[in-house]
Amino acid sequence: RSSEEERPYCVQIFGYDVDRMRDAALMVQDLGADIVDINCGCPAPKVVKRGGGCELMRQPEHLQKIVSSVRKAVSIPLTLKMRSGWDESSKNAIELAKMVVSEGVEALAVHGRTRAQLYRGEADWSLVEEVAAAVDVPVLGSGDVVDRISAEQRLRGKVAGLFIGRASIW
Repeated sequence: RSSEEERPYCVQIFGYDVDRMRDAALMVQDLGADIVDINCGCPAPKVVKRGGGCELMRQPEHLQKIVSSVRKAVSIPLTLKMRSGWDESSKNAIELAKMVVSEGVEALAVHGRTRAQLYRGEADWSLVEEVAAAVDVPVLGSGDVVDRISAEQRLRGKVAGLFIGRASIW
């Protein structure tokens, strides 16, 4: 449930099955959400082992089918969250960003860490900036935004905004 004060209201979905993702997006729309977001950034083992979250970044063709199916099913804006890649040797956020935007994704959130990093090490904000420069939709960055100073440092280039995760509860 949501209230008018909470608008715009976005619901994130995750999974592997194309039909279930489409149906979930339709449910989100039918329940009154303003935006539906596809999660390709979750590194949690329980999500990844079932094919969802960041695992989709290792299966671009399958991800394309999901995005295409969801985009055709709903009329509300479609967004997507991803990481920089699976690990250091497979950073593919730029290529995937171009692909999902060509399928109708209207904004992206990019976490500057790989799945292998989980939440350790530093987020790669140069990659976030490269993704933002490579596509013509708003790109929001995520990772290591912990205060006003770090937020200001990360709003560079074409980065349109920031996601604040764990730091919001410190």
